[in-house]
Amino acid sequence: MLGSKILEVAISLAFIYLLLSVICSAVKEVVAALVKLRSWTMKRAIGRMLGDPKIVGYAKNFLEHPLIQAIGKKPSYIAPSTFSTVLLDVLAPGATAPVAGAAAPGAAFVKLRSIVGALPDSKAKTSVLALLDAADYDIVKARQNIEGWFNDAMERTSGQYKRMAQCIIVVPAIIVTLYANVDSISIANRLYRDDSLRALAVATAQNYTNFLALASGTSSNASADVWVTVSNAVDHAATAQKQLQEMQLPIGWTNSTGYWEMNAKDLSSSWLGMLITIVAISMGAPFWFDLLSLLVNPRLSGDPPDKNTKTTDQKVKPN
Repeated sequence: MLGSKILEVAISLAFIYLLLSVICSAVKEVVAALVKLRSWTMKRAIGRMLGDPKIVGYAKNFLEHPLIQAIGKKPSYIAPSTFSTVLLDVLAPGATAPVAGAAAPGAAFVKLRSIVGALPDSKAKTSVLALLDAADYDIVKARQNIEGWFNDAMERTSGQYKRMAQCIIVVPAIIVTLYANVDSISIANRLYRDDSLRALAVATAQNYTNFLALASGTSSNASADVWVTVSNAVDHAATAQKQLQEMQLPIGWTNSTGYWEMNAKDLSSSWLGMLITIVAISMGAPFWFDLLSLLVNPRLSGDPPDKNTKTTDQKVKPN
């Protein structure tokens, strides 16, 4: 026991939200895969970068390039080096090839700059010319500038994808919460009053968190690696459901005739608790894993070592 009822209730609720989030996040991943959300987001991002949002010009030529098609018809990931190679080949075919007999090491760069500069005015031309002009006649640096541009764009795109995925997860969160009548207020009250149930929930949370940390291969900031493991294993959703059932929490629609039967009185009395649950599990599994790691075992968050303890083989932990 951790010695504080409120802390133990918080741990138990965070664990319940984590299990429910695993189920909902698994649904989200399936939906995202079916609609090709990642590849669609990538396609739109490239269209914006090249000033071709309708994908009818440079962006269309880029996506139809053999190097891109070799990755897949709808790629969800493109390496920065591949992006720079394909983009330069689309804008200035053959311009990066060595210039025969050229004495100046920047001859290939001058050729590239000349071809791009002669293109019709467009956002792609303006952007690439700016990156070339910042390369100081060094074609290697020019490629690095283009790759950095791509990486910056992909960081923004990643944020956009997460926001869209967050919208998707709200739907299964609503369905799961209503179907199972997961009333956070009722659960919190039961956990606070029932010492044995609370102890079981805390112990299970500790074991589950440690298991996920070990599965991720790291004990610090593990949520990203853990979610790779969880999202690729449908069994985790079934395991989460089983653990919820084994804890015998006040989850489900109950009345005098059965366990899963709904009635209007139950619904009206628990809507606020269910609303809290929907908002909570919509935060996603990584959020609740991080929070649960902090509550259950602060060492998982990467606490600094004791300043008074010095050993010859002490490892330096990141800040």
